Amino acid sequence: MTIKSIHDNDFRNFGNVQDSQHYQDIYHKLKTIPFTKNVVYVGSDELLESSSAKAYIEESVFGTIPIQIGYCNGENTKLNALEYHKSNEVIVAATDLLLILGQTFDIIDNTYDTSLAKVFKMKAGEVVEIYSTTLHYCPLSVNDKEFSAAILLPKHTNDVLLKPEEGLFARNKWLLGHAELFDLDSKDLIGKLIGENIEIVGGKYV
Repeated sequence: MTIKSIHDNDFRNFGNVQDSQHYQDIYHKLKTIPFTKNVVYVGSDELLESSSAKAYIEESVFGTIPIQIGYCNGENTKLNALEYHKSNEVIVAATDLLLILGQTFDIIDNTYDTSLAKVFKMKAGEVVEIYSTTLHYCPLSVNDKEFSAAILLPKHTNDVLLKPEEGLFARNKWLLGHAELFDLDSKDLIGKLIGENIEIVGGKYV
């Protein structure tokens, strides 16, 4: 498995690279949020959502659907799970980071083989939009350092469910877990990952 750039032609199957100039305000606000060693995900952040770019992104990227702007940061070296939404997602990298991506049409009998996944590197300041058919999860660190990324999604995505729904992990969130971290009998999961729980440390596969 090779780590490729988001500018590689292979990335076109998973998403597109956005013009970063439209996200500069979000990027600079994100840089003021402290890193944590343990991975933290905040779906909606007041500072980021005060960005002057929000209205433009809602209109031009999400087709006037209200969005939330949050962040994910910390130190992570393992895949652990893959998820998808019934919507696209925008990721703004405040640091270099890695994305492990797959495609929903490779899910067979609610099972996804991690050997099919691809790894792409984002550099600090770069922005991507990943498609609703793209499996993804928490970014991975580069060179054993904490990563930081803004996550833009339709409002209420990843919120706690109003009532339990079998196969639905959170609002607009379908999750396939790896046995190393998840109880595969959980009714919250839509499926499972088989194969290696991909780990990348110091830019190398472990």
